[in-house]
Amino acid sequence: MENNHNDISERIVMSPIKKDKDYTLLRMERVRAQDLDGGDGANKHIAGGTHTGLVINKSIDESKLECSTPPELCLTFKVFLINTETQTHNQENRSLRFWFTTDVSEAHKMGFAQQFFRDLINPTNFPRDYIGFIMKIMKLLQMKYPNIRQIEVELKLVQQMSEPPARPTSKNGILISIGNECSDDKYYYLRDLQSTPLPYTQRCKPLTYSEPVAPKPNLGSVSIDESFLGSIPELSEERVLELIESSYPNPISLADIANSTQSTEEEVHFHIQELLSKNLIKPLSEGLFTRVTQNDTEVKLVRQMPKVVRSEQPTIAIITAQYCEKLAVDAMIDNKDTYVRYKTEGESNVYTLGNIGCHRVVSTKLPAVGHSRAAMIAAGNTTTRLLGTFQCVEYVFLVGIGGGVPHYTDFQRHVRLGDVVVSCPPNLLDGDSRQKEFVYIHCERMKNSPEERLNSPNLSKDANCIENFNFRFWCPPSLELQTIAKEIYEKGNQTNDRVWEHYLQEGVDMLRESEPDFVRPDPQTDKLYMSIGTKDVIEMAHPCPPNDTYDPRSNGFPKIHFGAIGSGRMAVKDEQIRQDIASKYGVMAFDSEFDSVVESVFGNRKDKYIFLRGIADYKDGTRKKEWQPYAALSAAAYMKAILCALSPFEDN
Repeated sequence: MENNHNDISERIVMSPIKKDKDYTLLRMERVRAQDLDGGDGANKHIAGGTHTGLVINKSIDESKLECSTPPELCLTFKVFLINTETQTHNQENRSLRFWFTTDVSEAHKMGFAQQFFRDLINPTNFPRDYIGFIMKIMKLLQMKYPNIRQIEVELKLVQQMSEPPARPTSKNGILISIGNECSDDKYYYLRDLQSTPLPYTQRCKPLTYSEPVAPKPNLGSVSIDESFLGSIPELSEERVLELIESSYPNPISLADIANSTQSTEEEVHFHIQELLSKNLIKPLSEGLFTRVTQNDTEVKLVRQMPKVVRSEQPTIAIITAQYCEKLAVDAMIDNKDTYVRYKTEGESNVYTLGNIGCHRVVSTKLPAVGHSRAAMIAAGNTTTRLLGTFQCVEYVFLVGIGGGVPHYTDFQRHVRLGDVVVSCPPNLLDGDSRQKEFVYIHCERMKNSPEERLNSPNLSKDANCIENFNFRFWCPPSLELQTIAKEIYEKGNQTNDRVWEHYLQEGVDMLRESEPDFVRPDPQTDKLYMSIGTKDVIEMAHPCPPNDTYDPRSNGFPKIHFGAIGSGRMAVKDEQIRQDIASKYGVMAFDSEFDSVVESVFGNRKDKYIFLRGIADYKDGTRKKEWQPYAALSAAAYMKAILCALSPFEDN
């Protein structure tokens, strides 16, 4: 993409298109040198020296509005400007609109736009005035992004305030927030500018957010890279309950909780007593504790699963991993019977049998403490036991939470919190030649020896390049469930009767008294961030729906997406790797490594399976606790819609 020489046959021309008191629209475009209008030198500035090839039109030409085509992509952000002379504070919206050359594929447009934006607002050399801001856009077009044909910059004053939206800035500091939905109590004051005060029109700079040294992170807050979060969450009642729920149906000891949280047993004991007093957990033998489940009196503790008569055997298996996922799925099941095969040593199992539509189903929860590979291998073994116990199972649903892959410019492809991603073979762009379809992909960084790394021509110098990862792919031999999932989505949009929304509301009503809370969180808590450096993030606006486009989120319901599901710890930790994998392989969401589970499903010759992931954060679903219950319930509601549309299985 780098282009370090000027094309003498081409110019980058900036033209003011429209300017009012509170609004400015500028256009930067590529123009062939021979097509430039000589015009009046008084109305045009032709740069020289290091800026040779740049042309600035001084007069406004609103006629260009009429010949403008719709932009191909748009990025929007919000800026607060402070006038130190008048002490007024202006809130300004800025938008970058992109047009590309004809040789740029759809798959690469977003990547170019995002990288351009990161280069533009890089905190190490962000321009300190409007002129510098515009000049940097022109220089980036000229020197680095030949595939971007045209950019329009829209500057719009939103409001003027006599007081800042938060605490006052320092003498030469600035206040910035980026995005359409920034709350009034969450702004960041950046490092001071130069000691010499700058003119008002120069006072703008992008939000950068660097975590303080050794912080105590709030796990329910913004998902940012773990490398600059605190290493261990602070011990709390919520954290202890989370570990007990994660372990369920396995009981867990006080000593194991203390070890997992790097706390003393005395500290853990205090929180255990609080949870016992609230009837959220109960003691078992030998100092072990487990979760008190909803309708706990109906749960049957057994040493062995009772035999199920042939006519009552489930043909549908539903696998969950988080406690809230199991509650969400069970809310969709009628005539439930829950059995816990309890063991003081080894793996316990929980099975809930019942009906969804005309189908007999069994749901289970994988026991795990943390998200280590050892825990996920144990999850694979639990899956094998499930399918061995219920041998009439023909369909497998993997239902729960995941992390969405945001699209900063396209409403239809933008996955937000609370949405649902259904695992389907992605519609890969660029005429991808791979014949193999897949619905789930797992990636691991290659572990080459030092000699192999030195001699391998395929190992990139950039260790985080996706070419340095191994990928494994899974696809069910039959896509029957995926076909039904798409059919009910299309039917729901055509008839305006989206049955999954009814099931979701029924689930919320049923679980209203439960712990945790399954009500949809405030949309204002759905903050979208883009990484602009190793430890800097910028808050972006969520793409807006086109005119006359139905947005279920505005009514409190999820948007449904279809695409591949991905996993891999290294991918989850690095935003750029996630975006690269998502772009190349059509991944819409990531989860917390279910490769061992899907491998068990595949190994047990179950030809019809599907993942449904409710989006709880923009990582892998495990970071933003606030959205997990609602996201899990959204996925469970769509699961029920699929099952109710699935014909009864005929045992031949």
